[in-house]
Amino acid sequence: MDFSGIALETLEGVSSIAMTAMSTIVASVALLFSYRQNAGWKPLALIVGQSMSGVGGGIGIHEFEVHIEFWNRRRYPVVVRGISVNVDGFKLKSNEPSAGAEPYVRGNCLIQKVSRAVNPGDQFLIKLPFGFENESLDAMRPLFSIELSYFDPHAGRERRLKIQHKHFYPELGWKLDEAQREEARQRYFELNSPKSSNE
Repeated sequence: MDFSGIALETLEGVSSIAMTAMSTIVASVALLFSYRQNAGWKPLALIVGQSMSGVGGGIGIHEFEVHIEFWNRRRYPVVVRGISVNVDGFKLKSNEPSAGAEPYVRGNCLIQKVSRAVNPGDQFLIKLPFGFENESLDAMRPLFSIELSYFDPHAGRERRLKIQHKHFYPELGWKLDEAQREEARQRYFELNSPKSSNE
């Protein structure tokens, strides 16, 4: 039996399939590059700075600050709508929504309303303050789960960017286990609690 004809037909079939697959890949890559050329890339949000401040005594004002930068990598303007940040590792100082543009706290989530158009290739920087009550820094491990929402007119809907941020300072309790942080918390409250008049 002559298998040469069968082998040739098989080779031609494999070659045809390979050529079809290669053409599909080339067309897909060309389509992707064409889309990127017209629409650009997905916007980007990143942490570019942080700070920690506080006033002791009877005033008791303490605050973390996180600096968030939004980059519009699209080839058309987008509008930043707002930022919500769920906080873990410490208790936020509560406040109520106001008529202004100040952020407010709901539960242990900070919400900042924004209405800012960002042009193609431009960036928008926002600094968010996270006030907290008197507490031992050794007991705190601040973790921020950030969600930034923006309106994409090309897609016709709102989109979201999510990032996580750990707030690091030598004074904070990242190197301590739960028992050590609880001990630091209790010791702090004992030292800073108001003394009774009988003492």
